[in-house]
Amino acid sequence: MPFNTRTVQSALQSVLATANTTTAANDLSASLVRRVQIVEMGRPANRPLAQFQLPAVLVYAKDKDENYDELGGGTGTRRRIITHFGVLCAVMASPFEGGATQRGHDQVEEQLITLTTNVETVLRNDINLSATVSFQRPMNTEYHASVEGIATESTYVDAAIVTVEAESVSD
Repeated sequence: MPFNTRTVQSALQSVLATANTTTAANDLSASLVRRVQIVEMGRPANRPLAQFQLPAVLVYAKDKDENYDELGGGTGTRRRIITHFGVLCAVMASPFEGGATQRGHDQVEEQLITLTTNVETVLRNDINLSATVSFQRPMNTEYHASVEGIATESTYVDAAIVTVEAESVSD
């Protein structure tokens, strides 16, 4: 089956959006002060987020590697495709709900770590995504990411990027 980056990106977004409900086995918004407002596809620089849309999750393609030599005895008939996606997690601590710091800890960071942990948990429980993906896994998380389109210099807003690797074999 042919590989399509946009299809895999859409599957990632769909898995996360479906998990954004209290009845989900792994609720994307579990333990957050406010439920995730949007789960969409798009590069953060092209999809600025307003504070009323936070917490938010954006899924975007980062890079793709293809290797024809590893499969099919070097004949190049099949290829291994490894694609990396970014899952932007953006949060805001409300100044009306205790502010940026509360009870001696950083509320913004606490919310950010909770959201990224929820994203990782949801993705670990759906490793295939689609018929073309052999597996996917969260690879790493960059906390306190400076993201164009997100006002992360604010005391109340912070962002992280979870990098997800998806591997496929295609003709």
